[in-house]
Amino acid sequence: MRPGGLERRSAASATTRLWLIAHVLTISLVAAAQASDSPHRELRLHFRLPAGMTLPADFRPQVYAESDRDQARLMWQPEFRRDGLRHANLLTVHATGSGEFEVRLLHPEQPFYVAIHAPGFLRFFERGPFQWSQIKNGRLEIDVEKPATLEVHFNPGQEKPEKLPFDGQVLHIIRRAEGAESYNVFVDQDLPFKGFARISDLAAGDYLVGVETRPKPGVKDDPRTTRSPVNPGAYVEKRKVTLRPGQSVPVSFRYVPFDLNVFRGNRTAAVRLLHPDGKPAASKPIWVGYFDAHYGAVPVFDGSVPAAGEIVLKDITDRVPEIMAGAPYFIFVGNRCLGRFGFSKKSGVERFTFPLWPDANDLAPDAELIAVTDGKPIKLSSLRGKVVWIDFWATWCKPCQPAMKELDQLATDEPARWKDRVVLVPVSIDEQPELVTRHLAQRGWTHLEHFWSGPSKINGFQSPAARLFVVDGVPTSFLIGPDGHILWRGSPIPEPGGKSMKDRIAEALGR
Repeated sequence: MRPGGLERRSAASATTRLWLIAHVLTISLVAAAQASDSPHRELRLHFRLPAGMTLPADFRPQVYAESDRDQARLMWQPEFRRDGLRHANLLTVHATGSGEFEVRLLHPEQPFYVAIHAPGFLRFFERGPFQWSQIKNGRLEIDVEKPATLEVHFNPGQEKPEKLPFDGQVLHIIRRAEGAESYNVFVDQDLPFKGFARISDLAAGDYLVGVETRPKPGVKDDPRTTRSPVNPGAYVEKRKVTLRPGQSVPVSFRYVPFDLNVFRGNRTAAVRLLHPDGKPAASKPIWVGYFDAHYGAVPVFDGSVPAAGEIVLKDITDRVPEIMAGAPYFIFVGNRCLGRFGFSKKSGVERFTFPLWPDANDLAPDAELIAVTDGKPIKLSSLRGKVVWIDFWATWCKPCQPAMKELDQLATDEPARWKDRVVLVPVSIDEQPELVTRHLAQRGWTHLEHFWSGPSKINGFQSPAARLFVVDGVPTSFLIGPDGHILWRGSPIPEPGGKSMKDRIAEALGR
């Protein structure tokens, strides 16, 4: 899994508060405690609406526990609404008349969110988490901001429609939920040819706005793009947009025909591939591609690494597509992506060195890991003499969570049996170590010392420790023997009937 997105939070400005009037919707939330003898607790919740806004007749707010937040937001997706599953995973909201609603919270000790997702009125509005301990006098007030508006234009150029390789276009509007790493809820709709779309019911926040064309029947992939096929009729363009309450933002897109030489420029890159022991990776098959933001990866080089271990790429561009973060070139060895590079100098030849993946029997890289608790670094080599299980993970990675829970449990159950011969080393590739601290505290995974892979200007996979281990996905684990050599590399999630973390560590101890 991959991270992405922006880290910003929306708040009602002083100007927005002037829009608010005493138009109040009262909702009665009745909380039932887990224990049968715990009394119900009632909460009065007030939405303050901006002037000119009136709730739809069939309006229902959405209320859900923090633990159900990801599933609840899925209900905002178009396909779920079409299938009639809009309220799945949400707590049932009952109308009691006169604009009042009643909600039963099954676990009032859990934090909860309140959301408004009513297309045509206001979409993607969410506030929380709220805790019962923070509620004073049984009353909670939420200010609802004016919706923002997107005005999207698409210009197909001067060609007549019959000469274009596409016959339609779709508008995508993808929202990044507050506090989330990636853009994860969306709107999609057809966009007229030379057309205009106005979407006026969006909550303030960060969005990714894009246009994608539909290839005409019979328009085939360009045969020169076999590794990463490109269809000339599948043009894409995206823009990051931050919307503020009541704001109207124009976004314009203009069609650009596919160009196989889009990577051409006046720069030179020398790309060197090395085995983990530092020797040149001669004869390895290598493919280099440039990411064209409109069509995907365009081939730059396809061949074998020469004896010196270095390929020289001349007359290439240092231009970075707007939607990317500084590294538009991708390197594949075989079928695996080894890494990315982008120019940092303004002129001249720039060199990039990539070690191949450390694997079983290789000496583990001596990565520097940063303790999440106090920021102090340690060298992996300082753990020599012990069996080391190192797990690269991220808070935003769903498959990482069961593995991290199991790792935390192992730290509780196994130390007496291992007798100080094993060290468990979870390494986060998150943007900031504070995200890890908060995540672990919320889940009670506090039986291990956690580490951070370090900062990166691109994403967590380019952070220092992750780069040394050439981590191209999470979760990824390494089992390292007492002599510092890698015994095994793979996913900590076993295949059906496969070996668990505990099994692999036991094998390493028995060697």
